[in-house]
Amino acid sequence: MDFASYGAEWAMWLKGRPQKVFAYNIKLKTSRDYLVDDDSTLLLEYADATAVIQASWNWPRNKGQVEVYGPKGSLLATKDELFSQPADAPDDPKMPYGAPLPLNPAPHETSNPIGLFRRPQSAMTNLLKIHCPLK
Repeated sequence: MDFASYGAEWAMWLKGRPQKVFAYNIKLKTSRDYLVDDDSTLLLEYADATAVIQASWNWPRNKGQVEVYGPKGSLLATKDELFSQPADAPDDPKMPYGAPLPLNPAPHETSNPIGLFRRPQSAMTNLLKIHCPLK
């Protein structure tokens, strides 16, 4: 299994290492000469949660989203948007995923690791010198 790793990484970032893992792979496009499976489902079992990760090269469109459900509500993250819905919120057909949350992109100095090493010194480099002086 080589293409469901992003979802597993998200789950480990949110919940840590799972207690049990179940994975199922299948080759759905049997008419093609692929040497690998093209559809995977992973279940990560935690003491208080289950993560379901689905990855496929066979979907008619790219879903590209992460959904998180918990006792206090849910989050939906897409490439460009983030939505939040409290658990006790009434269903709203106009906003089925909840209210949009503002996304503030990180400054270029912190979102581009190469920018940390460029001259003139970036704001992040100056900040590191103040808090972590090099000898």
